[in-house]
Amino acid sequence: MLRKKLLLSVVVLILVSGVVTAGERREREFSFNEKNAHCVDPQDYVRDVYADLGWKIDTTSIKTIHTHVSTKSHYSGITSRSEDRFRIEFHVRNNGTCGPKVFGKPAWRDGRGVVLGTVRYFEYK
Repeated sequence: MLRKKLLLSVVVLILVSGVVTAGERREREFSFNEKNAHCVDPQDYVRDVYADLGWKIDTTSIKTIHTHVSTKSHYSGITSRSEDRFRIEFHVRNNGTCGPKVFGKPAWRDGRGVVLGTVRYFEYK
C-alpha cells in the first residue's frame, strides 16, 4: 500500500510541476528567414510549427535563441503554444522609399526588410 501511495505521489508531483519525464525526448530547431523584395508593401508572417507524428511538444521548452530584425521590421515572437503546435509571428517592412521609375525601373530603391531567427524546443513521447 505504501509503495502505491508513494508512486501516486510522484506521478501527481510530476503532473503538478509540469515537468515532462516521458520515455523519449529530443531537441528540435525551427529556423525562419523572410526578406522583402525592394519597393513592396509590408508583409505579415505567421509560421505554425507542428510536432512530428507520434510526438508532443514540451511547451515550457520553446525558446527563441537567435533573431535578426531590420530597422522597421518587428518580431512578435511565439504567440501561442500547445503540445501539438506553436505559432511564430513577425512583420517585415522595408526601410526608406523607392524613387520614380526611369526607363521602367525605380531611380533609387528602399532598404529591404528582413526577419530571421531560430527557435529551439523539445519533443517527447
